[in-house]
Amino acid sequence: MSHFTTLVIGEDPEAILAPYNENIDVDPYVTSDGDTSTYNPKSKWDWYSLGGRWTGFYIPKVGATVETGTPGVMTAEAKQGTADRLRKRDIDWDAMRRDVEIEATATHNRITEIIGDARLHNAKEFVMSDVAQIFYLNDPDPLASYVADRVLGVGVPFAIATADGWTENGSMGWFGMVRDEKSPDDWRVQARAIMDAAADDDLFSLYDLHI
Repeated sequence: MSHFTTLVIGEDPEAILAPYNENIDVDPYVTSDGDTSTYNPKSKWDWYSLGGRWTGFYIPKVGATVETGTPGVMTAEAKQGTADRLRKRDIDWDAMRRDVEIEATATHNRITEIIGDARLHNAKEFVMSDVAQIFYLNDPDPLASYVADRVLGVGVPFAIATADGWTENGSMGWFGMVRDEKSPDDWRVQARAIMDAAADDDLFSLYDLHI
């Protein structure tokens, strides 16, 4: 089973999520295999929680009216001064970027300390490794490249639901397996376009969806 972040934009987020419920039956239809089914072809979730594993996703501006959801079973309570539901205008994007910069810098420093001078040996297996790619260890300035990449992803969820429909980074399956996944750059551009197009007064709700 899988969990993933979904931003719902709109005044009635549960109504927006309702059409994607795996637990509802639809009128019988013929599948591509020729079988008759009542399974909801729009299914994206079987249960959800506001915040959940990602509770405290947003940092609100001072004085904003916000709501914090319920943490997941293995998740700590949301940090003070964070939120899972608020108006777009009340999100402190600068503070969120600063937090990510600090966290990404610490993570990168830990990784480079763990791997030691492996990069200096220029071993082919290391140069081509996932670790080297993820942390930009072959770049002239690996730390700056990694932090910049992480900052670009600030506030970007796996999927976005609005009254106009559903947009996702890929089709989420069991155990975190994703089909037809977009490149990080392509998805960030697409997700940002949707969020930027939202009105400042629109309600943003960050859900933990399970499928």
